[in-house]
Amino acid sequence: MTSLLRPNGDGLGSVSSGERKGEPTRRRAPAPFFWGLLLGLFLLDQGTKTLILRFSDHLTLSVIPGLLNLVSVRNTGIVFGLFSGENWLWIGVGAAFLLVGFWIGRRLDWRRRETNVIAALLAAGAAGNLSDRILHGFVVDFIDLYVGPWHWPSFNVADSCLCLASLWIVFRFGLAPGR
Repeated sequence: MTSLLRPNGDGLGSVSSGERKGEPTRRRAPAPFFWGLLLGLFLLDQGTKTLILRFSDHLTLSVIPGLLNLVSVRNTGIVFGLFSGENWLWIGVGAAFLLVGFWIGRRLDWRRRETNVIAALLAAGAAGNLSDRILHGFVVDFIDLYVGPWHWPSFNVADSCLCLASLWIVFRFGLAPGR
């Protein structure tokens, strides 16, 4: 398995340059694809939340009976409503997450499409929920997914981006053979 941090995945070379003699130069900044995907996901997240806020105070619409509802939830906490009312704490955590992500991004190999996709998913998810907290004082959740007795907490596009990127990282790099 290759690493997102080094072009050949061996972890050798200088952190400051990220290159070794004879290696191709790595891209030091996100590709245009990253910025397009980040913007598209962020706008999708904010657009869907705007529609939910505009057209429903207490929405419950069964889209696929027994599986998927659209709801309107104002969440001041995190998953399952934990730590409700601690909005400023989660603004700080979200901002720190983005700053650390940009700091780590300086060392990534941006030539890889996978790096751009994972980073865009993480950044769009964090930025989407952070902007909700700053603009509204809560995160707008609207996807209600359940299968029989198993019911997930309501979530949104930003949450989906964060979960997808996290699972991608775990399965691709955390559970890879030889690690």
